[in-house]
Amino acid sequence: MGEDFFIPFAMFGAAVLIVFFALQAQHKRRELEHKQRMLALEKGLPVPPSFIAEKPKAHNPYAAPLVWIAIGFGLLIMAWPIGEPQMAGVAAIPLCIGVALLIANIINQKRLAKEKEPPATMME
Repeated sequence: MGEDFFIPFAMFGAAVLIVFFALQAQHKRRELEHKQRMLALEKGLPVPPSFIAEKPKAHNPYAAPLVWIAIGFGLLIMAWPIGEPQMAGVAAIPLCIGVALLIANIINQKRLAKEKEPPATMME
């Protein structure tokens, strides 16, 4: 068992750490916003509407499928120089998940666009 054994674990650990620190930063930001609101309330200052109203989050329906596809391709690229066919089989899992999510989102976007179209009127 050489370095080849620990490379996938190191990659997985790096991904987990990135997610952990991103969530930690988001939590810290919300905590500071809460403290700021509470301080304004304690001093009797009016709370600005921007503190009360939740900001709508921009949602990209293609972000998650593209991340899954990128993970699958990343695993394929990592397996290629090593020459591990089992790793290529493992890489097919996130790749197929990403493709399935992408297809589902494309179908859903077409359905939403069709629902937004005004109904056709019959001209007599």
